[in-house]
Amino acid sequence: MNRISFLFASLLLCATMVSAQEKSDLHKRAEAADPKEHIATARSLYIHAFNDYYNRGQMKLGVECATKAASLYYSRENYYKEAFDLLRRADDAINSSQKDSQAEKAAMHYLVTKERLNMYIKLRKSDSAKDQLNIMESQANQSGDENVKNDLLYTKAIYYYTFGMNAQGNAVFKEMADKLTASKEYDKVDEVYQTLISNGRKSNNANMVAQSYSNYIAWKDSTSAIKHADEIAALKKQIADNEATIADKDSSLSTRWFFIIGLCILAAALAAALVIGGIVLMRFILLDRKQKKTIRLANESNALKAKFISNISAQLQPTFKKLDSKQPEVKALLDFSEHLLTNAAEYTPAGGSISLDFKKRGPHSYQFLVSDTGSGIPEEKREDIFKPFLEIRDLTTGDGLGLPICKQMALKMNGDLDIDPKFTKGTRFVLDLHA
Repeated sequence: MNRISFLFASLLLCATMVSAQEKSDLHKRAEAADPKEHIATARSLYIHAFNDYYNRGQMKLGVECATKAASLYYSRENYYKEAFDLLRRADDAINSSQKDSQAEKAAMHYLVTKERLNMYIKLRKSDSAKDQLNIMESQANQSGDENVKNDLLYTKAIYYYTFGMNAQGNAVFKEMADKLTASKEYDKVDEVYQTLISNGRKSNNANMVAQSYSNYIAWKDSTSAIKHADEIAALKKQIADNEATIADKDSSLSTRWFFIIGLCILAAALAAALVIGGIVLMRFILLDRKQKKTIRLANESNALKAKFISNISAQLQPTFKKLDSKQPEVKALLDFSEHLLTNAAEYTPAGGSISLDFKKRGPHSYQFLVSDTGSGIPEEKREDIFKPFLEIRDLTTGDGLGLPICKQMALKMNGDLDIDPKFTKGTRFVLDLHA
């Protein structure tokens, strides 16, 4: 394998480790120098940058420069002794560092040892390269860095393929690919395979190219199935989440609907006490004897109003008797008339009058008109009189639910209840019913 593949493999991890640190001017000048034309200049600048970083205590950047300088010693000019000496100095500098932890030192030693491995591979010294590989494995474990461990698997594969140990190379590379695939880093696995194939071609290592390409195709096929399964699983999860959301909203709407119906039933059956809920309950608890007396007087007043209404209702009985009171609609109409007349009586002063008129508007359309000569309802309040719960009232003066209840009853009988805006001598309520 030629110097390009070694240099790429050696510097791949270095770039990851030092990317977060700012490079010095010497370092930048060394990177700018073209090693093909000015190899000695580039190497010298890297060595000076290494010494400068060492003096500053920035060992991660210093190790990067030392390994790059070492590669420039042997890649073209075969200065192996100088390269080994420089790497030995780098190990000593790492050991003397007071700022870095043991795990960080292990990761930096790993880079230095990897550069030695590259030299032994180029020298075709399989046993010496294997010794360096064992040392790198120990250093990778001590570092506790997953990036270092992944790089070790990649380096092992290169070593095995280079010396014709295809089975071991396949096993190690599969381990790395499976590890990255399990974490769904598909792009990274693809990149590693492509790099391995490219390095094999550049170094004229036909065995590495063949093995890498074969494994790459097999991995591609298996990954396609995994990706497809993941996409299906993601879609199923999205569908399940949407169904759950719809179910929750549907349940919420159903709950609200039942609650509204319950409120209407309670309002009709128990009047204001249970409709207003807790507020009314607290008010009842706090009412004293004087309040109870006031309520008793109000009941007596209501009894007089009821007697007044019964006299009016008696005048309607001949008409209503013609209808079948056993029918639910007729019974509801009788109750409804009592509610309308009660409101009219409440707001008609002494000496006033109340009238109930009936009109047939069509074959299946009827109209009842309840008119009084009271003070009338201000125009700005007409839109709200059929709305319940707009204000908290003293129960001794009424609950404010009569007209809203009448409105609901009219709607349930396939009709409607409204105020005649053209009537100016008091108030006129118009009830339209459709058979």
